[in-house]
Amino acid sequence: MKKGLLTLALTLSFGLAGCGGETQSDSALDLEEFSQEGATETLDTLLQAIRQEVGNPVAASPDQCRVVGIGHRPCGGPERYLLFSTETTDEQRLLGLVERYNARARDLTAESGMVGTCEVLPEPGTLVRGGVCVAAAKAEM
Repeated sequence: MKKGLLTLALTLSFGLAGCGGETQSDSALDLEEFSQEGATETLDTLLQAIRQEVGNPVAASPDQCRVVGIGHRPCGGPERYLLFSTETTDEQRLLGLVERYNARARDLTAESGMVGTCEVLPEPGTLVRGGVCVAAAKAEM
């Protein structure tokens, strides 16, 4: 019985020693790379869900058109704006998806230490052209 336990202990010791070939920094790099790939995939998945929720922003009047900021610039503010129609979009569901996307984008910006030009994108106005919401400069409104 003692000989069996000793054999098991030695086997486990050698098995664990065999795992030591990978340095701690190699392991950390692999984990970081995996995290970034997973995060990118999550952003892509969320963006696809957002686009699917928006669909074609059909509207009968301008008051059905809305704008929401998407993403995160390193100095603050959204990367871009997205137009949607309350006629064809579940606004609460969309805003929940956008909130999750923006939070993840902020996390990635902070983790990467990314910097930017710190320009602020003006929020576009909206018009209805051909029954679809379109971006408009404030002067066009």
